Amino acid sequence: MIRTAAALIATLLILPCAWAQDDAKNDKEKAKEEAKKRDEDAKAALKSFRDAFNKGKSADDKIEAIQKLESADPHPLIRAELGNILASNPSIDVRIAAASSLGKFKKDVGAADILLNNAKAQKDEGLKRKCLQKFGAVATFGKSLALKPFFNDENNVIVREAIEAIEAINSVRMLQPLVELLGELESIREDKGDQGGGQPLPGVPQGDNTNNQKVKRKKELTDPVRKAINTLWKKYDSRTKLNNYTDANSQLARNRPHLMKIQETEDKEDKGIKDEAGPKDMK
Repeated sequence: MIRTAAALIATLLILPCAWAQDDAKNDKEKAKEEAKKRDEDAKAALKSFRDAFNKGKSADDKIEAIQKLESADPHPLIRAELGNILASNPSIDVRIAAASSLGKFKKDVGAADILLNNAKAQKDEGLKRKCLQKFGAVATFGKSLALKPFFNDENNVIVREAIEAIEAINSVRMLQPLVELLGELESIREDKGDQGGGQPLPGVPQGDNTNNQKVKRKKELTDPVRKAINTLWKKYDSRTKLNNYTDANSQLARNRPHLMKIQETEDKEDKGIKDEAGPKDMK
């Protein structure tokens, strides 16, 4: 009787473990089947796309094929196809359409890298702008640091596009670079006339260091920089406005520990770790 009871107890103890193992096995099989279906769907979508794309006579035909591909779920195979088109298609308009379609790959490091590399390498202004715009739509928080070098572009339109991409990503780690840029812009004097010479500022054409060029940079970029700073600052304090370098730099120095906590939350989100108690409007 005692042995029977002991055997029964042992069986009851083993059953939950066996059930857990079965559940884990079932979950693994289910995930494998879902991954296989995603692969098959992506391959089918690509086949249909390639048929239409290769048959297309004009750039508009090829753009229409790319736009239809957007209805497919994001997949590495589709991402690679769009990346190849973006890098090598002879039509600028077709490349712009490919960059636009990559904007569907939210928080996708691979898509962000493709867009960033093309923003650096492509020469056409419209294409560079589209790559920066879509980079802002898909990049993780940590990737926003890669936009800082664009502050030195001689084309203010490109600099503005990079600033707006930073605003779209919305990471507090870019507050310091933006505040430094604001300080640089505010230091440009507007009462010096058209005087050449001196060391050129970042972003000012190297062959034309007249003060007019510096003033033009100041007028075109100051407001977008301030706007981006205040967008990012709202993650910590939605009431205070940072509209000049002195105040902004002082606030950053005073609140750096709190900002670092927000950045830690961003880093967790980049890694797919949920932080429901993340700091919001801590003032």
